[in-house]
Amino acid sequence: SSSDWFLGGLTAYATSVKRSVLGVTAEAVVSEESAAQMAEGTAKLLGADLALAITGSGGPEPQDGQEPGTVFIGVTAPG
Repeated sequence: SSSDWFLGGLTAYATSVKRSVLGVTAEAVVSEESAAQMAEGTAKLLGADLALAITGSGGPEPQDGQEPGTVFIGVTAPG
């Protein structure tokens, strides 16, 4: 009965998907602001109360001024 509490997941690897599907408007997609917006977009898309999002620079080159290995985690929850 895990579907009672786990609604699903989404892999939004491309910047265009983060923007078009999750509604990310942050200038840099590898940022704290983007991670928060991704979590909010995922919660809205799935109709969930709680959502977790992770964004980062996978390399081999920096992205959005962030070195490879940089990770930001966003969480949205009631209250």
